[in-house]
Amino acid sequence: MQKAGNGIMTKEIYKELYWSDLYSLSDIAEVEGVCPMTIFNRMKKAGIPRRTSAEALRVERCRAKRSRIRLQFHKDNPNYGIGKNSPRWKGGIQIDKQSGCVRVYVPHHPLANKRGYVKQHRVVMEKELGRYLLPDEMVYHKDGNGGNNDTDNLRLFVNQSEMVAYLNTQR
Repeated sequence: MQKAGNGIMTKEIYKELYWSDLYSLSDIAEVEGVCPMTIFNRMKKAGIPRRTSAEALRVERCRAKRSRIRLQFHKDNPNYGIGKNSPRWKGGIQIDKQSGCVRVYVPHHPLANKRGYVKQHRVVMEKELGRYLLPDEMVYHKDGNGGNNDTDNLRLFVNQSEMVAYLNTQR
């Protein structure tokens, strides 16, 4: 069988899902864990023609069939799509675009969010202290760079009001 790109599916599987099973590009992309444009490009490269708009309307009538087939891809892996088993896994690191704060995947941490991520500066400070931080304790970046989590750049405050008082004295 010929590979249809870097994905796990072959040209034949793409063709079967798209034409026989009436999957949309978005549905195939969801199964493979990539964006629809990636599937479009792979199918174009593999020489698989696209449906006309009239044929595309039939796709909406076949939801039950698609959901039954989708389960076949996941039946061998009950944890498919969770944590390290997700095709979208990026190594367990997220960066907040606004603050530059780095979050790391620590699913069993007491202060982890619902997706299992904790702010990295808290984890670094916890390792330095040898204990978990209390929810009220605040970690301050001395240089103002949320991505610089070096222990020399971090300072721990008992609560937010103590940190604000410190910042007011620095002005």
